[in-house]
Amino acid sequence: MPKSFRINDSSKIQILTNEKTNRIVWSKAKSHVQNKNPSLIFTGSSDKIIKIRTHEANSIKKLQGHTGTITALLHLSECHRLISGSSDTKIKIWSLLNECNECLKTLEGHQSSISSLVALPSDNRNKFISASQFDKTFRIWSVEGGQCLKIIHDSNSGATSSLIFGAKHEELFTASWDRTIKVWNIQSGKFLLTLRGHSSWINCLMFKK
Repeated sequence: MPKSFRINDSSKIQILTNEKTNRIVWSKAKSHVQNKNPSLIFTGSSDKIIKIRTHEANSIKKLQGHTGTITALLHLSECHRLISGSSDTKIKIWSLLNECNECLKTLEGHQSSISSLVALPSDNRNKFISASQFDKTFRIWSVEGGQCLKIIHDSNSGATSSLIFGAKHEELFTASWDRTIKVWNIQSGKFLLTLRGHSSWINCLMFKK
């Protein structure tokens, strides 16, 4: 049966139940497609499609190109780019500067589903980090050039599920299904410490400033 959750008092996004996943990936951003729309919502689904919606949840555009479930989205507002990750192991960079919303680059290198995307806080326009569930790496990418700038090998014994930066922008926290959180220095790529305490998989991270 379809499920829905309310964004505000007058709009909903519908989630269609899928035998593999009930998750919908979404990100909200100011509009760069049509000036009359003050904000946009990007949604990704197991139907392999990214949809761009207005705040009233009406679909404006479809971004197609992935061959697997959309598993992660990242909006880079300063350079008007949308980054998408998928179970097809690929990352795509989309332009939001015009109504075409073309795919500018497809980044390859990960060996399993993309689980998380996060922008480098000190260089939001030019670099971002991706994590893959089972290949035990996270990678730093150039947005403009599309090159993989650095590969850091994670020592987690389980799938990497989430990435987040801490108060110190050079510290990256990675969550894993092995019930641990690891802290890394992103500049050097060095592992700093392990945080333990959960008795089951860790699926998400959030940092409060």
